[in-house]
Amino acid sequence: FDSVEESLGARLDFLWAQAHEAQATPGDEADYGFEIDLRLFYAEKDRFNFDLEGGMFVPGGAFTNQASSPIREAETAYTLQTRITLQF
Repeated sequence: FDSVEESLGARLDFLWAQAHEAQATPGDEADYGFEIDLRLFYAEKDRFNFDLEGGMFVPGGAFTNQASSPIREAETAYTLQTRITLQF
């Protein structure tokens, strides 16, 4: 929804990353993993903005540590954030 004074919407992003050289990562693999982000927003022009954002990162083999580390595998990370902006 978008008008001259208000807008309401959503945004979905997908990111995937890979190392140029696998040997440069702790896990000796090129795949960093992927991230999915969802943003819901509402805005009143020149007055008020509200955002609700959530994200999830799934680590790839690049974050799997070698045998010398006490931590063997990276875990999925999540975030949920809100933002309110008043303009005056």
